[in-house]
Amino acid sequence: MRKYAASRGLQSVGELVQRTSREMLSARNLGRRSLEVSAEAIWKLVEQKGGRYPGLAPEPPFDLRPFADFAALWKTRLGSLQNETQRMVVARRSGMSGPPETLAEIGSVLGVSRERVRQVEAKGLEKLKADGRWIDALAKKLKADRGGRVLPTAELAKDPFWSPLFSNEAFADYVFRHFFADHHALVPWGPGWVVADPGVVGLERAFQDFVRQHGRAFAMPKATLFKRAREAGERVARGAGRLFVQRLETLLADDLTGRLTLGKNATKWDQVRAYLWASPGPVPLSRLEALFGRLPNRPPDILLVRTGQLTVPEKIPGFEAWERHLVPLCVQIMRERGPTLQWMAEDLLVALREITHVPDFVTPWILAGMLRRSGQVRDLNRKRFALNETQAEGRIHFSSTLVDYVKQAGKPVSRGELRAHLARLTTFRELTFSMALTRLPLLPVDEERVGLVDRDVPGGLEAIAEAAELLKNWLAERGEGMAFKKALEALRHASSRFADWTPEMVAAVPRLHVDFCSNRSGLGLAEWGEVRVPTRAMLVRSLVERGRGRARISEVVERIREVHGVETSRGSLGSLAHQLGLRVEGEWLVARWPERDAV
Repeated sequence: MRKYAASRGLQSVGELVQRTSREMLSARNLGRRSLEVSAEAIWKLVEQKGGRYPGLAPEPPFDLRPFADFAALWKTRLGSLQNETQRMVVARRSGMSGPPETLAEIGSVLGVSRERVRQVEAKGLEKLKADGRWIDALAKKLKADRGGRVLPTAELAKDPFWSPLFSNEAFADYVFRHFFADHHALVPWGPGWVVADPGVVGLERAFQDFVRQHGRAFAMPKATLFKRAREAGERVARGAGRLFVQRLETLLADDLTGRLTLGKNATKWDQVRAYLWASPGPVPLSRLEALFGRLPNRPPDILLVRTGQLTVPEKIPGFEAWERHLVPLCVQIMRERGPTLQWMAEDLLVALREITHVPDFVTPWILAGMLRRSGQVRDLNRKRFALNETQAEGRIHFSSTLVDYVKQAGKPVSRGELRAHLARLTTFRELTFSMALTRLPLLPVDEERVGLVDRDVPGGLEAIAEAAELLKNWLAERGEGMAFKKALEALRHASSRFADWTPEMVAAVPRLHVDFCSNRSGLGLAEWGEVRVPTRAMLVRSLVERGRGRARISEVVERIREVHGVETSRGSLGSLAHQLGLRVEGEWLVARWPERDAV
């Protein structure tokens, strides 16, 4: 807070408290916690002096009128995140523009762990919630639009403003969990959701209990049944009675009486099948377990169509016909191309498309469901299969298999040798193989070989701990990150025990110590939320902009060497310049449109 006050020329506490919290939180290195601590200190000071606390300057309410719909508002809020990585992670996790991505999927793109992605997302969400006025304004509007009643999201989606939110189930779930939890609840209801007041739970379960209770009763007049249903719904939440009656109308076996169609002695999976039958599309496993309890040992006729999404074959047009055609071909491929292998559904699908037409709806998930139902192959779980006659005891786990091989070798092993060993046992994706090599205790010791972190790093874990301490201090002093090769130079200069280290070994430090974050550019402190190592493209842009549309090539090469610790050839620099819209003129890099004074 002292640095903030000094940078703004504030001379007194009175001047400080006239600043809005939003303005303060937008400053670099000033978080909500610092603001709370400073406010508490000011309170104590005023009490000691016997004065009156003037209070922070009031902030105007957030105005929703400039935004045509929720999507426009959401994009504006995301744009307020100055950290590009945080903005990208929150956007992909929210699922607004496509299926929401998992932490692992985003981590593979950024080259970091799932935990690091979670930390970046948490930091981004914290910044989005720092100015809560937009959340309060939205919550107030939503409360008014639903009139305090339980309202299905399908009805809210008809409102042009709310349509982008409530037409996308995954997006709505993300927004409610992270921003609306204190104002509204998103509650499962049939194949969809309803919006209710906080604390409203068990709506679907209450309806299922009502159906079970009255499904065992003698027939009664519809009016009586509907009256009871309306009362039962209203006991759970205001407006739920109408929803109960609407659902009951689809379950009546007789138009004159209120006899419900409900099978006797139904198992838990029987109830799930009926629920999936009535649903317009796949249903999240989490919702099914909330309704029916834990659901282990999924039967073959319940299909997993993507991560955590279930349906039944009858809901997929053409499923059984294509199942009869494709399963025998899969068995043929397995016998001809690798009878002892464990086959991934992804690889079988690629092989199928080489020999026959496969419709677009057949994804690896769908093909795995077909194979699992057929009984013609052994299901090893995780979309992996083997021929029934093979002797494999269980699914091969990539990381443990590779670790065992490197241990038996007694020394680092080349990536090619590890790839060949794994290929003798199972099919696999190259991305999966690369990710397996980054899981401890495996450690890339150089550009080609992979070893064990506690065996093949000179100095072992003790040296890694010393490197972590040195790097942490240097990064804190610099205030910016370090490329791995640059960090290696500093370590070698500090101690001879790092003389035989490689950049890949330096890259292992942030994987073993939570004080760091890293990506392909280098490493930084975790508390920063980013590595703060500019890419080569960023360095070139900066120098050209500083030179008003031109930069001397020798200065560019020297700056890249200074930051990344590597030499850059004229050829690679020319290629990078072309990508950035620059041209080479003698010893200079020049913007193609220097009059624009920008790259």
